[in-house]
Amino acid sequence: MSNGLFIFSERLLLLIAILATLVIGGYAVWQQNQLEAELIAQDAAYSASTTKLKQDKQELQEQLSNVRDKVVSLNEKLEEAENELEDERERNNDLKEQVEEVTNSVGNLQKTVDTEPELLKKYSRTFFLSENYRPESLAQIDDEYLAEDESLTVDKRVWPYLEDLLADAQDDGINLLVTSAYRPFGQQASLNQRYTRTFGEGANQFSAQQGYSEHQLGTAVDFTTPNVNGKLTQEFANTNAFAWLQDNAHKYGFILSYPRGNQFYIFEPWHWRFVGEKLAEDLDDEGANFYEWSQRRIDTYRAEMFD
Repeated sequence: MSNGLFIFSERLLLLIAILATLVIGGYAVWQQNQLEAELIAQDAAYSASTTKLKQDKQELQEQLSNVRDKVVSLNEKLEEAENELEDERERNNDLKEQVEEVTNSVGNLQKTVDTEPELLKKYSRTFFLSENYRPESLAQIDDEYLAEDESLTVDKRVWPYLEDLLADAQDDGINLLVTSAYRPFGQQASLNQRYTRTFGEGANQFSAQQGYSEHQLGTAVDFTTPNVNGKLTQEFANTNAFAWLQDNAHKYGFILSYPRGNQFYIFEPWHWRFVGEKLAEDLDDEGANFYEWSQRRIDTYRAEMFD
């Protein structure tokens, strides 16, 4: 009895142990399955997340590529626009230059029209100046610059240049005086007749006939100095006043009309004519005489005569 009970107890315990083992093992298997399922779910979620990230990354890369393409396109358009703007600026500058050229041409043409053609003609037996020609406006030469107590005038447009010349000569210690200036047609006729009566045909070597005198233009003056007693004499060529004129007169637009060896009159160191600063300077640069140049060339300076 006691052995049977013992055997029963052992079997019961074994059964309980088996049941416990089954329960524990089943739980372990269930837990393992749960963990595996969770891991699979996490793997699936991670895989889905990774796929989504890859897709998002690809989309962002595509968007970035599109943006870069747009930036490149915009830069190209900007460069084209800048090139077009530069071309337009060049066209505008060209147009501006053309407008300025036309404006200057019109201005020069107007100056040429406003400046009487007679003022730069080569008189002295070459061109005849009408007895009706008279400067439009005359200016009085200041008394302090006169060699004699006699009123003298010049073309009003010439006076500022002549005044500067005389004043600057005084500043340089040169006592330069004017003894003759504008002479109308009739006065020149009377003067020539008086010289002709005294000197005969020889007068034509130093006195222009009426209509051929530069003095009628109102742009020519005769200079002298107390060193030669205020006279018109070739001794004037030996004075400091004449040397100063040779070095400086062209700066004020004056030229020596009849230098040594000219074909019209005797050497007249006292006789100077205003032709404008540009022409006077160009003649001086070339060492040329006014009457040596062609009239066509001289006429190109008309517009600049009083600039």
